[in-house]
Amino acid sequence: MVCLALYCQLSIADILLAGGQAINSKMERMMDVVPEHIHDRSGIFLGSYDEVQKVIDVHKKHTK
Repeated sequence: MVCLALYCQLSIADILLAGGQAINSKMERMMDVVPEHIHDRSGIFLGSYDEVQKVIDVHKKHTK
């Protein structure tokens, strides 16, 4: 997980969505995150659809 300012993450997420996924540490799609301040920060998971889906599945399994 990398922690970057949201304005950097959204640019990267936009490019990556062509072949993968980008989610933040709250398991929300990065393109759905609305920053409240210009320098808001968040963790980010980037990767192929399958690899990021594994992160989502593990998170769901351990947050029940």
